[in-house]
This record gives sequence, C-alpha cells and structure tokens, in this order.
Amino acid sequence: NIVGRLALATPLRSPFISWLSEKVFRSRKKVIVLASVITLCLTIPLAFFPDAMNKPALYLLCFLLGMFNSAVVVVAFTSAKELFPLEIAGTSVGLANLFPFLGGAVAPPILGAILEAQVKTATGYSAEAYSKAFLLYFIFALLALGAACFITETMKKTSD
Repeated sequence: NIVGRLALATPLRSPFISWLSEKVFRSRKKVIVLASVITLCLTIPLAFFPDAMNKPALYLLCFLLGMFNSAVVVVAFTSAKELFPLEIAGTSVGLANLFPFLGGAVAPPILGAILEAQVKTATGYSAEAYSKAFLLYFIFALLALGAACFITETMKKTSD
C-alpha cells in the first residue's frame, strides 16, 4: 500500500540526510533547502498530473516523499539545538518538534474537506478531485521552501 511506501523510507532517511549534511554538503541549511526543493518537485505530479501516474511511479514517488518530506526534521532538530544556548536546547528542539505534528494534525482534515467538496462517484473520487486536494501539499511545500531559504546556517566550518 501507499502508506507502506512512505514508511519504507523512514529507517533510511535519518542516516542518509545526516550523511548529506555532515559529509557531502557540510551544511545544515543546504540540506534543508535541497530536501524542500525535492519535496516541492515531488508534489507537482500529485497536484497537477495525478491521472498521468501509474502504480509503480506512485510507489516510487511515495517512497521519495517519505525520504525527503520530513527529512528536514533530522537536520532541523540539530539546527534548533545549535541556534540557542545549551540551557534551553531542550525547549528549542521541543518547539521544533511541534511543527511536524501540527502539520500532521491540520493537513488531513483540510484535505478531507477538499475531497468531500468534490463529486464522488461509485468508485471514489476522480483524479481531478485528488489534484485539488494535493494542491494543498504543493502550497505547503512551496511555503516550506521559502522558509528554508531564510534559516540560519548553524554548522561550524572546519579547516580539514
């Protein structure tokens, strides 16, 4: 199932994104921006071309969304800790942890309302109905990319 494809990426996501941040880009901000760009690109077919996707393509897209959609959380927690004094590191990381859960609580009811406002056939909702619902994810991804561009780089540069 599709949710399973998202979950398959979970054990790979944290080590991969951490490796990108620490070894490849040597930057937290670049990885957050890159993951945001990839997530935005992955929402385009869902929001604008949902009927053009076959099942294998949808599985791959969901796997990649699972890999990059919340990939920024891995690096964002580290950035939140590094942005503030050690005395309030728990508070800053806790606050950063709020937003993925907030998105998970707010987005599904809105998506459901968008779908419910569409005409439902005997076989379910049309690709056009899902396109309207997934447009919300595209907008969220666009906002996330905009926010990512304004974060502060926290990785200390070393001379090795």
